[in-house]
Amino acid sequence: RESASRRSEVLARPLAFPTSMARTSQPPPLELPLRDECVCEAARSASDDDDAGADRGGWMNAAFAVLGRRLWLLLPLYVLLWPLLELAFALHVRRFLRARSASGHRTHDPAADPAEVQAFWRHILTAEPAESVDDMVRGWFIDPDGERERQKLHPLVASPVGPTGGEPRAGNVLQLIVWTLYNVDVAAATRPQLGVAEDILRALERKRGARYAGGTDPSLTCMRHTLGGLEKVHKPLLFYVGALAAARLVELLLSLRGFQRLAAGGVEYWRLAAAAGGEAQEPIVLMHGVGGIVGYLPLCLALAAEHAAPLYVPLFPSCSLGVPTLSSPPPLPATA
Repeated sequence: RESASRRSEVLARPLAFPTSMARTSQPPPLELPLRDECVCEAARSASDDDDAGADRGGWMNAAFAVLGRRLWLLLPLYVLLWPLLELAFALHVRRFLRARSASGHRTHDPAADPAEVQAFWRHILTAEPAESVDDMVRGWFIDPDGERERQKLHPLVASPVGPTGGEPRAGNVLQLIVWTLYNVDVAAATRPQLGVAEDILRALERKRGARYAGGTDPSLTCMRHTLGGLEKVHKPLLFYVGALAAARLVELLLSLRGFQRLAAGGVEYWRLAAAAGGEAQEPIVLMHGVGGIVGYLPLCLALAAEHAAPLYVPLFPSCSLGVPTLSSPPPLPATA
């Protein structure tokens, strides 16, 4: 872990690209500039519709927000009125998808993220071999038409890493770089922002020892998951009723095992105190994945049984199963 002073020193390195395009066995350090004017420009051009995902949808949204937190109320209502509730829920989800797709992406901080991303590109261009960098870039692109055909022929075989069609061209790679830096499409980037992205593109070409083919391959799709609308994959309200019931059961089992549900700094978490002799041991922190803590119950119990160290399990509602409601997203942290 770098100290703050070391991190500032790394980010402040000047531009120092070698002029030779030849690949060497030990390539010279590749460094990227930190362009403060682009960071400021990104902050100034941040969308004014940050609140587009704020609470909306009227009484229906409010009703499902309440029901999603009160299983004891949702369950009997569903038994009595399930046809009406399923119809109302389908209309609610339709409105939810439309509103969320139109709202701005709230995890990107235009004042701080570009500098972090430049540091990331500088690191991989310096520390990783050319083949690994090439594979990393290639892995961000898919050929949707080719993938659909492949799935028809081999539905049970996992998709290969990288494009199933041609190689990414310069325009494709520029799409990736601009997105990682500024969370926008190339067409929406400013001239200073494009300048930073093109510097990185030239550095990638020097690293790989060859230029990318010109233009853009339209058959390749860059997996820029924060751009574009949400694709509808409807699940009935009954699915969420089951998910909520499973979550409540897991909470009960964790409580019976001795876990306590606490909160600190706006984050809720489960904590199991250290067993005898484990007070001085490093704590274990289990970070659950998409779907929530339900699927991690066996692992929680196994860790509690096999280790004396204290156990912490933070909860991340944004990637846990729950009834979708249009509540205001949390604000971005303040940056200096």
